[in-house]
Amino acid sequence: MTEAELDEALTLGGDLIGINNRDLHTFETSLDTTYRLLELIPNGVQVVTEERVQRPRESALLSPTLNTAPPTGSSAAVCANA
Repeated sequence: MTEAELDEALTLGGDLIGINNRDLHTFETSLDTTYRLLELIPNGVQVVTEERVQRPRESALLSPTLNTAPPTGSSAAVCANA
């Protein structure tokens, strides 16, 4: 997800945003996408980070922002954004 795509999603006024960590041009995944975009999302909007949350280490890196821990092998996690 890019900043422009996030702006478009926020304009629609929903209370849930899914962040795809996969670059659809290169197919590379990075949790940096979620970290970068979380700062731009208003409080009260729930965030689901998608792709690349598959290892315990990655879950631990997200743990300060996680609302619920993803199960092992999961490809998504819900982030708190209160």
